[in-house]
Amino acid sequence: MQDVMTSSVSSSIDYPPGPHSILPNKLLRRFLHDPIKTLMEITRTYGDISHFKFGRQQHIYLLNNPRYIEDVLVKNHKNFTKNKTRQTTKRLLGEGLVTSEGEFHDRQRRIIQPTFHPNRIKTYGEIMITSAARMCQQWEDGITLDIHKEMMHVTLAIISKSVLGSDIKSQDEVGNALLTCMEYSNRVLMPFGQLISKIPILPVNKGYQRAKKKLDLIVYSMIKEHRDNESKGTSNADLLYTLLQAQDAEAGIGRMNDSELKDEVMTIFVAGHETTANALTWTFYLLSQHPTE
Repeated sequence: MQDVMTSSVSSSIDYPPGPHSILPNKLLRRFLHDPIKTLMEITRTYGDISHFKFGRQQHIYLLNNPRYIEDVLVKNHKNFTKNKTRQTTKRLLGEGLVTSEGEFHDRQRRIIQPTFHPNRIKTYGEIMITSAARMCQQWEDGITLDIHKEMMHVTLAIISKSVLGSDIKSQDEVGNALLTCMEYSNRVLMPFGQLISKIPILPVNKGYQRAKKKLDLIVYSMIKEHRDNESKGTSNADLLYTLLQAQDAEAGIGRMNDSELKDEVMTIFVAGHETTANALTWTFYLLSQHPTE
């Protein structure tokens, strides 16, 4: 789902089909109440490419086909810029791959992409298996579980071990800080949510700043530890160490500095934590709805 802010000249544009825009605020209320149901109804009614509005100027384009999504995010990504609303995530992720654009984005993508080669990712399979088995050992027959909470916990354990090469001592504290930051970012990304960020005295803004500072300190300390280990001739078999060494001599691209590393680690942390946990939660839900299929 992509939102675009437009001016009055947009009235002459031939938009894809979608819900009527005379009462856009009514659609917004429906979306805020039940986003999944609202978006599914739109795709069933208007097809794989649809358009609608939130408010007077916020235009939303909804893609519901993997081929179209690939066209936007992979094949023709240079034709699409990240909108102003999306840029608010820079407060958390800095200039990571998700938020950066232009030449800097292309540079980062070039040196980081080999890090996620399938052969490299396979090496983290044991971490995933061990963490999942540890979680399952705590489950008992007949009990009721908050499956999303369980998935958030196990994905945090996996991502911290895979990226930073260690079991974070205060995992609950880190998990709470991550959750605070992600909830804040999601809230700001909602229609009219940017108004929240413009009032720094609000408790939600202060809580976000405390949580972000905590996460930054943890990541910077791990970067320092990895650099110290490298200077001593020792290494860590984790993503952070791979990112620390990432460069492209052929293109004249050197290693990342601490700030760039921190932004990419935070991007991986957020992408590998919440989104994976959400996908697993929906997987369990669908399995529960279709137990015999």
